[in-house]
Amino acid sequence: MSSKITCPRCGLVMDSVEEQPKEGASCTRCGRPIASLPGGTDAASCDKSCAAPGCGYWASLAGVLLFVVLVVALVLPAITAKHSISPESACRFNLHMLGLALQNYHDEYGRFPPPYTVDKDGNRLHSWRTLILPYVEERAMYERIQLDEPWNSAHNRQFASTAMNAFRCPKRRASNIEENLWTDYVMITGPGTVGEGPDGVRLSDITDGPENTMLLAEVVNTEINRMEPRDYDIETMPHTFVQPSTKEDRRPGLGSHHISRVAVLMADGTVKRLDYDTDAATLEALMTIAGGEPNPSP
Repeated sequence: MSSKITCPRCGLVMDSVEEQPKEGASCTRCGRPIASLPGGTDAASCDKSCAAPGCGYWASLAGVLLFVVLVVALVLPAITAKHSISPESACRFNLHMLGLALQNYHDEYGRFPPPYTVDKDGNRLHSWRTLILPYVEERAMYERIQLDEPWNSAHNRQFASTAMNAFRCPKRRASNIEENLWTDYVMITGPGTVGEGPDGVRLSDITDGPENTMLLAEVVNTEINRMEPRDYDIETMPHTFVQPSTKEDRRPGLGSHHISRVAVLMADGTVKRLDYDTDAATLEALMTIAGGEPNPSP
């Protein structure tokens, strides 16, 4: 005895034989497996993968999607918190970016920026930090600064009063507006260093090897405005690291606001971390560009 069966997917009406097994039949048009029941419209007899209305497919899919959304909502905040960048990592990232800016300056001018610029009388005007502003996405500010006037002139004071995260350790907490303007990264300056005089040195001048020569370092308690042409002078500053400052210990010098180690930028653009107990001889060897000292391997 023949009857009609309708494919619940494509709607094709086919002949069905009553004695035919209820499982194993398929649509001759779309190939979808269907149950060979009279009429073929019973939702309970439909194949599980059927997407026809009434099969529960969309309801099941919606349930799965809802479950996935809930899992993501619960797990994502924990993953984000676990992998959030630490202040110490952010500080090292600042040095990496300053290193890249200095390398780009060298590529354009054939030498690193001098630690400071001078007027015709030899008076200091601006810091290297001002000279690399175009390379830290601050070209607009750079073009408004009067480079032939001192960094703290009546015109330039407005820029010196603008805080910039690129020159500040994210760990340091400023207690007033002025402290917010201090830099936490200085150039190594003085005779025989990468910051000797107002001319700037070339990579080829660093015969000790750029990878063995300090270009910048973290500093504490020096109260240097980021535009001020003042840095670490090897002739006047001690060749030791200052531990994280306390109310009783406010000595200026090379040091870090992090308790582990002090980050320094080498002339090849890499950032290294030195122990607080690094001896003076090693530091001095790292600070000179052509001292001929053995590789201190920090």
